[in-house]
Amino acid sequence: MLPCRSAVFYDRKRVFYEEGTEQKERKHMRHWMVLCVLLLTASLVTAGMEWSNLTEYYIPGEAQTSTPIEDPGNDALTYYTNQSTFESAHSGLTLEDWSNTSVPPGQVVSANGPWDYLTSNPVWQPGDIVEGIRMNCIPSGNLLVILTTGFLGVPQNICGSNTFIDGTEIEFFNYPVRAFGCLIFYPMGFSSGDIEIVGTSGSTLGTTTASGDLNGMFWGVYSDDEDIDHINFTAADGTLLGDLQFGYGLPLARTTWGSIKQIF
Repeated sequence: MLPCRSAVFYDRKRVFYEEGTEQKERKHMRHWMVLCVLLLTASLVTAGMEWSNLTEYYIPGEAQTSTPIEDPGNDALTYYTNQSTFESAHSGLTLEDWSNTSVPPGQVVSANGPWDYLTSNPVWQPGDIVEGIRMNCIPSGNLLVILTTGFLGVPQNICGSNTFIDGTEIEFFNYPVRAFGCLIFYPMGFSSGDIEIVGTSGSTLGTTTASGDLNGMFWGVYSDDEDIDHINFTAADGTLLGDLQFGYGLPLARTTWGSIKQIF
């Protein structure tokens, strides 16, 4: 026996109603997720939150991207926001991508700094970090942290200060460094921070700002007049760094046998 027209119409109307209700519920859920992320970000920053406490707050979301901020530069320093341009101008640099960590993917682990090629802790074993670079927290003595691939949606291993409002120092030793580049990450969304480049004389060679996001945005610098001793990164949103490149990096056209001797 076939159903009557009124029954068929009622069933269709009920289906439309259920589909409309489901769409409204999904829309409301998206709005609540956005609101939760905004409230979480504000509370984390104002409370001096730490990356190692975020395991209980993980909310998956899409990456946020934006146009990099171009740095003005000066006579002694050249800034880069394009990775290909930087690598073309300064080849043969050493890479530290944090891939030798003992921490498995999708995790966040903090430990005392500084971190270098001699470090032995739950994050690193001696030799895991390349020689010539050292990461420390600003202020010294506070914890450093690693977020491994997948945690909060980050695409690769990244490191920095554990507390959002602390700074991160990248120090160079044993080898002269004129060129440095890295990816800057802000896993909570697009942001920017301050950068100070300090020479081996102890003087500040220059200061600038650079941007980052969940996927990482490139920033690089070349010092024309003096070797770089260390670089300080400070921001309120928890700056984390990945794919660090460093070395003498003289442009080939300006390389001399004397400069090669300095490297070796």
